[in-house]
Parts: sequence; structure tokens; C-alpha cells
Amino acid sequence: MCAWDEDSTTLALDAARLALGDGVEVSSITVVSRSQSYLLDDAQVVIARALRLDDTVRVTQIQGAGCDALLALAAAGPGDLIIAVDSVGAVGAAAILVSGDPGVRVLAQRRHSLPARTRAAGDAETATYDDARLMRERGWRPAVDALRGEGEVAVTGLPRSVATRLGATYPDSFEDPTEPSWAALSAAAALAGGPGGRLIATDGASAVAVEIVPTTTEIRRGPRAPHEAVAVVAGAGIPLSLAAYERAFDAKVGLYAGRCVCGESFFPPRRYCPACGRADEMETVELARSGSVYTVATIRTPVPGMPREYSLAIVDIDGADVRALVHVTGAPPGSAAIGDHGKLVLRRIAEREGVPDYGFAFLNEAAK
Repeated sequence: MCAWDEDSTTLALDAARLALGDGVEVSSITVVSRSQSYLLDDAQVVIARALRLDDTVRVTQIQGAGCDALLALAAAGPGDLIIAVDSVGAVGAAAILVSGDPGVRVLAQRRHSLPARTRAAGDAETATYDDARLMRERGWRPAVDALRGEGEVAVTGLPRSVATRLGATYPDSFEDPTEPSWAALSAAAALAGGPGGRLIATDGASAVAVEIVPTTTEIRRGPRAPHEAVAVVAGAGIPLSLAAYERAFDAKVGLYAGRCVCGESFFPPRRYCPACGRADEMETVELARSGSVYTVATIRTPVPGMPREYSLAIVDIDGADVRALVHVTGAPPGSAAIGDHGKLVLRRIAEREGVPDYGFAFLNEAAK
């Protein structure tokens, strides 16, 4: 379950950071998602900025599901970061960074149409042909039979119970949602880091089969405890100022400070230095994504579009002489205390007129 300040973009960034580790250079990002509106919302820009990647890194977007995620992985080369994201239904994300040969070979594809849903406004989906037997017998079974080959085969994109009925395996290391693209990418990582073998990803009546060679790929998943549902105050919310959004975007999403030639540092960066009065003589400084609480307050006055209670903290950034005002995340309001140390993580700090506004929040090291 996502907290009020998490969404598919923050989950995608978490997955990407787990895949990257330390000191790995990224040459390209490929984002795969079924949702067209998600790809149109420039979420990939938020991800790239939060990873502090420059504009020379190629970004590709693919509208698709598990089949397309596996095809993108098979075509990837060293330095390519593949991120599969789902923003509706089973919201989630998975990422794989390719450091050499991805060890994924496309064996066969099957393209077949079996309409299963109609779309209403935006991403709303209304199932109108919800016939489980028809999907199993005319969609999944022919796809798996056509691509099965010899020996054992694992599948993703269909229910575990159906996989067993069709004579395929659904290893315990696989995620269980039936359609999302991130489940297929997670399954590929599980096989690459384990026994290897043949994997079939289904998307409706279509499917793709790949052979995965075992590698030394480390599968890293962050410990994620479920969050309790948080009531959000009804109302119009905080209006969007496009000028303020644009001006603060890089500093908030990338966590950058400004440092004047006189030595004073500021977050967010400023054009004029309050200390010496110089203009346009600031350099950009990357801030550490960790710090300690200098002071904290809990807001209990209802604010439309925000939780009924939430905490704000001023955090001393590690290794810098600046402080940042941030939300507290991953813990009940009022639980953070002065001196607590933790990480700064990207979160959706507000939604203004339907536009998600991202920034960093304080996640206490002691939070479970």
C-alpha cells in the first residue's frame, strides 16, 4: 500500500536507486508503462533529475506491458536502465541496470487480439468482457502452448492458479499481480539472479518468450512496511503557480543548493546572495540525501489536499551548512524528534490542480 505522498513515480525512483547501487554510470533510461497519461506527464524527467542525470542521457518511453518490458530488456546494452512502471491497478515499479550482456534472448512472440476492456475518461478502465474462461482458453492457453518449447517454463502476467492449470510454473520469487509491466521485469531479475530459464510474459492474448541466462545480478528490494491509509482533507487544494513550480523544480527534485563566491550556501538556490549582495554568482552544489532533525512541528489545521495531520521538519543536511524544510514521511505525525537522523527521499509533497509536485521528505532511520 502506498502512503499519501507516494505514487508510481516515487516507487519508480526507489526501484531505480536500488538497481543503480553506487558508482554506476547510466547511458540511457527506458520507461515502460501501460498508461499513456503517465508517459505524457513527464514523470521520466522527474526520475532523471532525482537521479542527477544530465541531459546527455537518452530517455525512451514505451507504452506497453510485460511483453514490452522484456523486449526492452533484451535489446538493452551496458549502462541502460530499464524501468517498468504501472500507475493504475496494481501500482508498482521495477528496474534493472544492465552492466554487460543482459543475458536475455527473445525466442518467439505471439500477437493476438482479445479485447478485454474499454476505457473511460483518462486512465479509468471498465471491464466489459470479463469472461475468465474465455481469457484462459482463448487467450492465455494458446499463448503459453505456442511459446512453451521444451522443458519447464515460467510465466508472468496471469494469475498463479491459472499458470499451474496451464502446466507452467510461477516461482515464489515472482510478484503476483496479473498484468503490470513491473511484474515481468521483476520476474526476469529473479530468474537472472537464480536458475535462469525460459520466461513467458503475457499481455491479454499476446505473449513473448525469452531465454534468461543466470548471471551474478543482485536482486535488491527495499524493506517496505505497509502504510496505514491517511485521510486527506477535501477541497480545491493549493493553487498551482507555474512560475514557482518551474523555478524550484531542479532544486527540489535534484536536491541542489546554491553557493555564492563569498562562501555562503542557500537552499533553495537564490539569484541574489543575502550575505554579500552579489547577483548571479552562485554555483550549484549537490546535497547529501541524509540529515538530522533540527526542529519539527506537527500541522493539525486542515489544509485542502493534505492529510488531516502531518509533520514538517527543518533538517540539517549532512556535510553541508544548509538546512531544508521538508515533510516527514513513513511515520505517524508527531513521531519525529529533534536529533533524529534519517534519509531524504523523493515524495509527492502536494498535488496542485491535478499536477503532482515532488520534493524531498525526511524518512527517519528508526521508522518501520
